[in-house]
Amino acid sequence: HQAPVVHVRVLYHVGSRDERPDRNGFAHMFEHMMFRGSAHVAPEEHMKRIGVVGGRSNAFTSFDQTVYVNTIPSQYMDMALWLEADRMSSFKVSDEIYQTERKVVAEEWRMRQNQPYGNAYELFLANAFKTHSYRWTPIGNMDHLKAARVNELQDFFNTYYLPNNAVLVIAGDFKADEAKQFVHKYYGWIPKGATPPRNIPAEPDQTEPRQSSVSEAVPLPMIMIGYHIPDYASDDQYAIAALDTILGSGDSSRLQRLLVNSETPLCVSAGSMHLQTDDPGMFGVSGVVLNGKSVDEVRTKLEGAVADVVAKGVTDEERNKAKTILLTSIVNGRKTAEDLASQLGNEALFANDAGRVNAAPEKIKALTAEDVQGVAAKYLLPGNSNTLNINPSLTAALASKAEVKKAEELKNAPVEPATAPVETRVVEFPESYPTTAPTAQPAENPEFAKGTESEFNGVKVIVMPDARLPLVDWSLTMRRGSQSDPKGKEGAAWLTAEMLRRGVQGMDFQQLTGDLDGRAISITVGDGGDYTRLNGSSTTDQLDHAMTRSRQILRTPTFPEDEFAKLKEQSINALQVDQQSPTWAANIKLTTALFGDTPLGRYATPETVAALTLDDVKQSYATHYRPNDAIFLIAGDVTVERGRALAEALLKEWEAGPLPPVAFELPEVPAKRKILLVDRPDAKQASVRAGIRAYTLH
Repeated sequence: HQAPVVHVRVLYHVGSRDERPDRNGFAHMFEHMMFRGSAHVAPEEHMKRIGVVGGRSNAFTSFDQTVYVNTIPSQYMDMALWLEADRMSSFKVSDEIYQTERKVVAEEWRMRQNQPYGNAYELFLANAFKTHSYRWTPIGNMDHLKAARVNELQDFFNTYYLPNNAVLVIAGDFKADEAKQFVHKYYGWIPKGATPPRNIPAEPDQTEPRQSSVSEAVPLPMIMIGYHIPDYASDDQYAIAALDTILGSGDSSRLQRLLVNSETPLCVSAGSMHLQTDDPGMFGVSGVVLNGKSVDEVRTKLEGAVADVVAKGVTDEERNKAKTILLTSIVNGRKTAEDLASQLGNEALFANDAGRVNAAPEKIKALTAEDVQGVAAKYLLPGNSNTLNINPSLTAALASKAEVKKAEELKNAPVEPATAPVETRVVEFPESYPTTAPTAQPAENPEFAKGTESEFNGVKVIVMPDARLPLVDWSLTMRRGSQSDPKGKEGAAWLTAEMLRRGVQGMDFQQLTGDLDGRAISITVGDGGDYTRLNGSSTTDQLDHAMTRSRQILRTPTFPEDEFAKLKEQSINALQVDQQSPTWAANIKLTTALFGDTPLGRYATPETVAALTLDDVKQSYATHYRPNDAIFLIAGDVTVERGRALAEALLKEWEAGPLPPVAFELPEVPAKRKILLVDRPDAKQASVRAGIRAYTLH
C-alpha cells in the first residue's frame, strides 16, 4: 500500500515452444493481435483506456509464456480486469488484424537483424537443439507467417488462450475481498477449454560435442558455448544460478577476470547465460573477441573456465559471494507491484506453486560449494557442449539481404485465404456482464511519499525513507559531463567516469570489484551529457561500507596507467561495434544535423578515444568533479537523520571550484527542411529519425 497503484498481469502458458515447426511466430503474433479489440473493446482501445488514466499496458512473448501487463491507479483495477477478461473470452482473428500486426512483427524481426549480433541466439539455439521446439526463437519465421491462414491462428487461440491455461496475478494497493469479487464477476463465467496439448518432442540426450561456425556482418568475432540443463522447476537450478553468478556476474567474476579485466585482455565483453525454461534449457558462456586477438585462445579459455569448475569446484568465498548476490537480487525483485506479480506469476505458471518464491531464499542459503561443483560436473561436460563461432565477414551482409527481403515481402503480401471457417470459442456473455468499460473517479488528492530536503557543502541533499525492504539506493548528480569535453577530446568524460572504479586509494581494481561484488554492493559512475552521476545500491546491513566505498570512488581514484590502457582498447572496440549499427548512425547524424559542431553535436569515435591520454582523463576529473549545485538523493530503508549523516560523510571536505562554462553556441536553424541520406548497403532495415531543436531549459 506504499503507492496507490495496482498491477494486473495475465500469463498464458503458451509460447514459441508450442508452435508447429512450420508455423513459427504464432505466439508472438498474439502478443500483438490481442490489442486489436474484442467483443466489447474497440481496436487499440485497451492501451488507450489504460493510458488515459495514467497507466501503462504492454505484453511480451517468450519460449514458454505470453504475458499481458497493466499498471494502473488503484481505483481502475476493475477496468483492467474487465479489459483482460474481454479479450480472453472473445478475441477473434480477422484478415485485417493479422495483416496489420504481421507488418509490425516483420519490422521487429528486421530491427533485430539490423543490429550486430542481433541473431546470435537464434543461430546458437538452432545448433544446440535438434528436436525440441526451443530450436527456434519467439520472434518468428517470415516464410511461416506469410503462409499462415487466419483459421489456423484462431485455432491456436482457441487451444491455448484459455482460463485453465492462464494465471491471473493482482499486486499492489487493493482490498483482497473486492478484488475477488471482480475476478469472479469478470472471469468466473468464462468456460474452460480442453487441456492444451503438449506434443513437444523431447530433446535427446547429447553425448558428443557440437561445433558450428557462421559468417555474419559483425565487427568482431563472438564465441558461444552452451550446455543442456534441467527444466525450470528442478532444484538444481539454484546451484546453476550460483554457478552463473560465479562465472559471469560482476567485474570480479571468473570470466571477467580471465578475459576482460586481466593484465592482457582478450575480449570486449564476456559472460555467462542461464536460460531457465519450462522444459530443459541451456547454460552457456560467451565472449566478444577484441580486434586482433586470437579466437582460438578465447575459445580455449572459455572451455578451460568451465572445465576448471568441474574439476576443482569453487571456493567458499565465491560460493558466499554468489549467495549474497542471489539473495539481494530476490529482494531487489520485490520493489514494485509489477516485480511481485512477475515472481509470483512465473512460479505459479512453471512450478504450479506461487509460494515457491518464499522457498528460494532458504534453498540459496543452504547451497554448498559441493552443490555448485556437482551441477557443473553433472551438466557442463564436453559431450554436452554446443559451440558457435560467429566470424566477421564483408560479404555476409550482402548475402543476407535475400533473407531480409522476406520481411518486406511479408509486409506487402495478402493474407492467404482461410481453408476453414474462422470459429471462435462458443461464449455467451452473462446478462450482467458490462458491455462498456467500468469507470472510476480520479483521486482528488493522491498521496505520495516525498523526500526531506537539506543542504550540505553546497549540495542539495534529499532523503526518502521507505522501510518496506532492507534496501537503500543513492545517487550523486554533478553538473558537468561529456558536453564539457574539449573539442577533439570527445570521450574524455566517458572514460573518466569509467576510470573512477578502476582503482582507489588502498585498493586496485580487482580488490575493489571483489569487495563490492562479495557484498552485493553496486556502485557505478556514468556520463549523462550535461551531468555525471554516481549511482549506488546495497542492502541495509552493508550501507555504511557501501558509502565508504562511494567516497573512495568519488574522492580518491588512482587512475592506474595499465587500467587506462585496457579500458581505452576495449572502448575503441565497443565503439566499432556501435558504428556497425544503422540505428547508431541515424541517431548520430540527426544529433549533428540539429546541433552542428557544438558540444551538443559532437560525440566520441574510435579516433577521438584513441587520441586521449591519461592526463586528459585526470584533467577532466579535476575540472568537472565538483560539488557546485550537485544533488545527492538517498532512498530506502534509512531514516532522515541517518541519510543526512551519510551524506555529510560522503561530501565533507570536497572543495567547490569554478566549473568551466560550456559554449552552447548553436548554429542558426535552417530556413528549409533538411533531409540527410546515409547509405548503408549492408543494413537490413531503414532507420528513420526526425527532429527539431526544442526550448532551452535554463
